[in-house]
Amino acid sequence: MNIQQFKDDMGNTTFYDAVFLDGNGDAYMDMPTAKLIWMANLRRVRNIKIKPLDILSLRALEDGDYEALEAVIAQKEVLRNMPEVYSLDAATTWEELLTMWPECLL
Repeated sequence: MNIQQFKDDMGNTTFYDAVFLDGNGDAYMDMPTAKLIWMANLRRVRNIKIKPLDILSLRALEDGDYEALEAVIAQKEVLRNMPEVYSLDAATTWEELLTMWPECLL
């Protein structure tokens, strides 16, 4: 499944998009879909956190402060690598999934 299938008109996704009905009409949470949705939410927060760092890196570059520039580049790299490094595999319920928040996004 592609996460794009679960975006509303405003680009938001919710766990309701991962709820389906079984043959008996009982609702169940599709965890692979819920994990895709949660990772999309983490990416959205990550993107918000990267924007101010872009400005800081430009200022450091303009000022010739290469030590500050290296520090900002390192922070941005941690944020960019978050989706590949941070695993949601341990979550087996949506409640567990909600508790999973990478430290770099705090």
